[in-house]
Amino acid sequence: MRNTFFLALGFLALAFTASAQNDPYTSINQKLANQAQEPSLLWPMDLEGIPVKDEALKLKYTFPFLTEGSELAFNFSQFEKLESSVYDLSKLNAKDLVEGFTAGIPSGFKEDFSKVGSEDFCLMYSKAEKNQPKEVYLLVGNRKQAELLHFTYSPDAGKNHQNLKVELNNVLN
Repeated sequence: MRNTFFLALGFLALAFTASAQNDPYTSINQKLANQAQEPSLLWPMDLEGIPVKDEALKLKYTFPFLTEGSELAFNFSQFEKLESSVYDLSKLNAKDLVEGFTAGIPSGFKEDFSKVGSEDFCLMYSKAEKNQPKEVYLLVGNRKQAELLHFTYSPDAGKNHQNLKVELNNVLN
């Protein structure tokens, strides 16, 4: 009876551990150990403790690539939440970062974009609910730096997600 109890407890602990790793940030941090980073919340935004509520605010996001024209413009009204972590690849192995990212993709997400070259990489996975994109993980980088973005779309953001995929193809191919 006692062995059965400990066996059941072990399976329960294993299940909790497996479910806790269902996030690229956690998976990457486990792989990087002492180089781990917590994501920064970019939206909703506070400036010195004052919430910024102007949803028309546009952010020009520049990929960490050396090439010209690698910008994407995000309209904050399309996001409920936007998080980011930046990684210094002079101190980290890009392969470990990409492996940690893909290992941490939660179930229900599908690959929307993938480009892994000798100079740079970009991977995007998204999850949809009722044929509308809901969440996206986007990892972009070059030899020097990488950034992992996680965003949750506001309702009816399907057109914005399609535009993002088109822009990624235009910028990176």
